Amino acid sequence: MVIVDASRLREMLETHGLRYHKHQPPECWVYDLFRQTGGRFVRLSDLGLVKLPEAESLTNGDIWERIQSELLAISEAHYERYFRQPLEFD
Repeated sequence: MVIVDASRLREMLETHGLRYHKHQPPECWVYDLFRQTGGRFVRLSDLGLVKLPEAESLTNGDIWERIQSELLAISEAHYERYFRQPLEFD
């Protein structure tokens, strides 16, 4: 996913009453968009977005599922590395 028009993305988020963090970069807005819609929107170009060539065959719903699974994997790895306490046996 490439953001080609961040102002258009912001405009569409506001027009449709979708919540996003204005102080964060537009890449985070894309996550907010997908999170709130589940990828259920018709044309990415209306939102100031285009698919990367390797994602052309994917539906918006498929892209959302991939985003979720990648973030889950990153979160789990972060948890394992920094927060999980090893079991100690006496």
